[in-house]
Amino acid sequence: DLRHRQLDREVGRQRRIGGQAGPIVGVGMKMHLGYADSRHYLTALAAAAPRLESVSLFVLPSFPVLAAAREALAGTQIAVGAQDGHWEDSGPHTGSVSAAMLAEIGCELMEVGHAERRRDFGEDDAMVARKAVAAANHGLVPVVCVGETTAGDGAVEVVGRQLEPVL
Repeated sequence: DLRHRQLDREVGRQRRIGGQAGPIVGVGMKMHLGYADSRHYLTALAAAAPRLESVSLFVLPSFPVLAAAREALAGTQIAVGAQDGHWEDSGPHTGSVSAAMLAEIGCELMEVGHAERRRDFGEDDAMVARKAVAAANHGLVPVVCVGETTAGDGAVEVVGRQLEPVL
């Protein structure tokens, strides 16, 4: 049963994100919306999905909304992922969610390296790389965020430095 779910998830991910030609568009919902407003947004997104079939879409809701997102978007081409994840499969990491658990509940993607996580939680390039590897090891597509860290940073140098440990 687990193997069957993993195969279904892999085929779906290839169809929706990795294997479809054309643009990939996603939204990270951050924590802008509460639970009820998030569900309303996801329902509206599901209703719009048939008009957007030429685009690979994904949504990254807050952790408490993940199950509702999977339910609301079932049967659409819209992939669901998490806004973050931990590189360890288990352990004393209060408040963290492992890539293994995210895969188990049906996530298809895991965002890593967002500027706000780097700024607010001190995440560095090595941590981002460990998260990206954990995501990939559990069949999740890592959505790696890179970019300038301060107004004066040179974008090319920063992006290169941030991508090198991941790749």
